[in-house]
Amino acid sequence: PIAAQGFKVVYDNYTPVSNSLFASSLKINTMSGDKKIDLGIEFNKIESNNPVDFPFNVPKSFQLIN
Repeated sequence: PIAAQGFKVVYDNYTPVSNSLFASSLKINTMSGDKKIDLGIEFNKIESNNPVDFPFNVPKSFQLIN
């Protein structure tokens, strides 16, 4: 409060996914002095434990760790 900084996250609209609850709505409010950012995220498709594929290769100078 002294530095006029704040960060708030609100999770809402919980949806059942694979025997668990997952927030399908997320609101983030951040403040630093007179600068404010408000961000809202709505998930329209929620899946659990599905394999993912990333379209990139690990450069040869790096070691892949599983």
